[in-house]
Amino acid sequence: MQIAAREAELCAHGRVHKPNCDTRSTVSSSADSPIEHTSRNAKKMNAAANMLRSVLNTSRAAMSSGIPKRPPTSYMLFAKAQRAAGAVDASLKVPEQGKQIGAAWRALSETAKSPYEAESLRLREAYAAEVKAYTETHGSPPPSKKALKQSQPKKKRAPSAYVLFVSEVLKHETAPKQVDRMRAVAAKWGSMSDAEKAPYQRRAAEAKAAM
Repeated sequence: MQIAAREAELCAHGRVHKPNCDTRSTVSSSADSPIEHTSRNAKKMNAAANMLRSVLNTSRAAMSSGIPKRPPTSYMLFAKAQRAAGAVDASLKVPEQGKQIGAAWRALSETAKSPYEAESLRLREAYAAEVKAYTETHGSPPPSKKALKQSQPKKKRAPSAYVLFVSEVLKHETAPKQVDRMRAVAAKWGSMSDAEKAPYQRRAAEAKAAM
């Protein structure tokens, strides 16, 4: 029986040539069908995707480190509700969507705004409690990127020739409205010759060089 099995194996691999040798009847058990091969690859890809998702979630949790997140304003809550309800035209660009939401917010009565304001107040109070608990354990939370940017001293810019002219002439204008006084000053500047503007331009260049 063992000899017959060995002959059948050799026959299947073409090593023995016999009249009754049927190579089609013997298939290697180790070979996979295309469907089995594809299924196994799909399982490996899903496992890799799940591992990557787990790593990303862990990284996000590590990045947050339990630092309290600032609560949204009443307007932000309204905007989120508008988007969730499909009340915002998704075909518009983001700035146009913002204008649409802003117009809808301004059109609300104080009564209609009150639920969003109440929820915003509740979230602010919860945030204050979270900050207090965090500070007691970890110290003051790090400032946000916006706060850091605002805390940095702004670099002063040298005044332009026109700004120097305005600061000198505007106080002599007598129009009751600021906008009318500015228009009068702009008209005077526009009517001046290059020679008349030259002193202001020279002072502006000196101020820029001194920065």
